[in-house]
Amino acid sequence: MAVHASSIGSATVPEPRPKPRWGEYAPEPAVVPGTVTPPLGQVADQATGTAVNTATGTANGTAASTANGTAASASATGDPAGHQVGAQIDVPVAAPALRPRRTWDIILTTALLALAVYDVIGGYSTFANLAPVMQSIYDQLSIGQFASTALAAQWGLIANIARIAILLLVVLFSLRLVSRRRLAFWVPLAGGALAVIVVLACFMVIVASDPAYLEFVMRQAP
Repeated sequence: MAVHASSIGSATVPEPRPKPRWGEYAPEPAVVPGTVTPPLGQVADQATGTAVNTATGTANGTAASTANGTAASASATGDPAGHQVGAQIDVPVAAPALRPRRTWDIILTTALLALAVYDVIGGYSTFANLAPVMQSIYDQLSIGQFASTALAAQWGLIANIARIAILLLVVLFSLRLVSRRRLAFWVPLAGGALAVIVVLACFMVIVASDPAYLEFVMRQAP
């Protein structure tokens, strides 16, 4: 039986042994001069005719490919230590953008604060001498003679202190919001509403404790 051999260059690799028929031994392949029959697990290098271990060559080739890939990744990323892919990288975080400054809010807040200061300063003497104010209100409503002068002076002082404290808080809180570029015009409005509530509460306490007003209410009852 003829044995065909393939040759590359000067080396020749024999074809595999043909399958035997029933009842006969398989013939040995003919050895062509200049060829090397590799043992099991090896292949012949077609260019040089030398045997190369298949498992060792595969393992060495895999290790070499991995090392080359790691080195190439390290050189591309500028990491001489060859850190693994997927390692955490510190990314600089941009600073948050500042809020736009609202000119109209600054102007409106300043105007409201100036009005609040004028109201507190202008009304200080009125609340310090509250009895004449109460008498004028009694005259308009035909209640009679206001008799709680000392009580009016006491609660007038309380009203002045409360109004000054509210004004200071409003100014400080408004300036803080303006410095942070937030809306601040609502702070003087809220402070003004709170001051009105405090003043009305003081008036109610004075009126409810005055004998002339209590007598007037009794006369109006059916």
